[in-house]
Amino acid sequence: MRRGRTDAACRAAWTGARRAATRLLRGSGESRRASGGPTPPASLTMTTTTTTKTKTTDAAAARDRVAELAARCASSQVRNFVVTAHIDAGKSTLSDRLLNVTGNLSAKDTSAGQVLDTLRVERERGITVKAQTATMQWRGHLLNLIDTPGHTDFSFEVLRSLAACEGAVLLVDSTHGVEAQTMANHRFAVEAGLAVVPCLTKLDLKTSDPARCLAQMESIFGIPEHQVLWTSARTGEGVDALLDAVVHRVPPPAPSTDGDALLASVVDLWHDQYKGVVMLVVVRAGRLRAGDRVVLADVAGAEAFEVKEAGVLLPQARALAEGLGPGRCGYMFAVNVRGAKDAYIGARVVRASERGRAAAAIPAARFRVFDRPKPTVFASVYPIDAEDFDDLRRSITKLALNDSSVALKQESIQALGQGFRAGFLGTLHMEVFVQRLEDEFGAKIICTAPSVPYTVEKKSGERAVCENAAQLPEHAEIQRVFEPMSVLTLVTPVECVGAIMEALQARRGRMQRVDPSFDGARTRLVYRLPWQEAVSGLHDEVKALSSGFASYDLREAPEEEADIVRVDVLLNGERAEPLSIMCHRSAAEARGRRIALRLKETIPPQVFDVAIQAAVWGSRVVARESIRGVRKDVLSIGGGKVVGGGDKTRKMKLLERQKAGKKRLKAVANVQLSQDAFLAVLDKGPRSG
Repeated sequence: MRRGRTDAACRAAWTGARRAATRLLRGSGESRRASGGPTPPASLTMTTTTTTKTKTTDAAAARDRVAELAARCASSQVRNFVVTAHIDAGKSTLSDRLLNVTGNLSAKDTSAGQVLDTLRVERERGITVKAQTATMQWRGHLLNLIDTPGHTDFSFEVLRSLAACEGAVLLVDSTHGVEAQTMANHRFAVEAGLAVVPCLTKLDLKTSDPARCLAQMESIFGIPEHQVLWTSARTGEGVDALLDAVVHRVPPPAPSTDGDALLASVVDLWHDQYKGVVMLVVVRAGRLRAGDRVVLADVAGAEAFEVKEAGVLLPQARALAEGLGPGRCGYMFAVNVRGAKDAYIGARVVRASERGRAAAAIPAARFRVFDRPKPTVFASVYPIDAEDFDDLRRSITKLALNDSSVALKQESIQALGQGFRAGFLGTLHMEVFVQRLEDEFGAKIICTAPSVPYTVEKKSGERAVCENAAQLPEHAEIQRVFEPMSVLTLVTPVECVGAIMEALQARRGRMQRVDPSFDGARTRLVYRLPWQEAVSGLHDEVKALSSGFASYDLREAPEEEADIVRVDVLLNGERAEPLSIMCHRSAAEARGRRIALRLKETIPPQVFDVAIQAAVWGSRVVARESIRGVRKDVLSIGGGKVVGGGDKTRKMKLLERQKAGKKRLKAVANVQLSQDAFLAVLDKGPRSG
């Protein structure tokens, strides 16, 4: 509820929106009117809605009841589910409302909004980048909620969350309809064998169009209208019905008893300053208690370690003396134990005494395994001061524990010293990771421009994968280069199709399919696009061309042969290796010009002239910019007087001496580069046909 708005005003706004939705539904076709048409469920009427205030009067007591239920309930009373949707569909707001209605958090606790978005980067950017867990109770059932990100760069968070659950609440923004990432998340949930609970949200907004959304969900997913729930996370309408649907539609975990051999799967990891490595686990069988000696079953030679504490997240941590029973999702940690540091997402945790028989005793259906994501974008991270490398190594290792989709490899180059080569799932993923390093660990770093891996076939027959321009062999040694490709599925309003198709063709995209009758008002485009083009400013361009209404999803496709070249940046004739890029030959000149111009605006003036050149393979110069050196007035002696009066010979002697000194300095000095210089290499400029 917005601040300053009365309950009566909220009720009036909801009633008006509900009536408008009903009129839309009734006018959506003669056949609908003949059959009565879809109408808002009874849970949306004001008479059946439970007042939020009566449910949140004592949040502390409610959390105590959750802890008590988690300790004693049977696995048949447990429901594990995720909330998944396209970005900005209201997942975090709905999760807050669920915690509010079930009593875990009071209205005051959720007044700031997005309680589960705990990271600073999430607050600043207004997006969810890390899946978060909370345990609730509803009508005698224990509900484990996982709130997931919506952006495609964080799809690994969605996949690992789905692997821990039996159901998924699929949100559809009623103001935008089914979007590209909505379709991807539905596909993930169906492939994982989860029960899907479809849900419309943001129905309190005047721009909501439930009739169109219901038609889309039926035509795309095959979901009948009567199965779709209607909610408004802001007002709380329909949330009770959603919780009831989770209880009735989502199956409980596979049956198990406390006497079974312990088997738990690791869902998430993070590093705590005082507790060490903390694991979020789902207990598939048996019971996990403090004092148990456990081991990672899939890690060869892993050491056993003792569980110091086990409990649930409400979302605050609550230790349970009885531990985590079968079907529960909760945390465990062992202080400063080396065996826990080998953990990874998807690892199986068993008792040390049962290591030999635990895996064989549990049916494979109880433990879903998902493929680890393949990095699509690579960048290098270096400390600004070479002496801070050890601090950077500790910081980046701890952060990578919490973000297992990042691939790390130590490297060293002469210009920047020792650092790490990191692989990410997209450019936004890279930006968030770098910002978290700075926010959470205070790291002062330089991050190079992102690039995608190319496969190079040399004339000798040898094949190599090049993750950056420095690894690319010389032109004379290369036989062929293969670039990674992607399949882009884009949903856009009909009036924006022409502009978006031109933009995709400028990025060397090839049209695979066009579905003009996607839902009457929007068109679905399927393009085959080079991955480098997909991660270089495509998101911003698509949003700008469609006024924010278009959305897309990316999938990996087989690589193809391409004419890839290396564009080097020369500073005073010397190659600046960290600034080199790989791109298609057709874009080399345009990108070289943009990089040279941006570097001219970024590099501060030196005491000598700086020549900035962009050259293909370091030899064919395609762009040049110059930065004039800062010049000291050697002729002035103060008081408005000049050297030598009218004697030109003495003046020229001083100027020539200054010129010779600058020439010597230029020959031995290095141009200092800041993080802004590396950001200048990012390709965010307009595309030319």
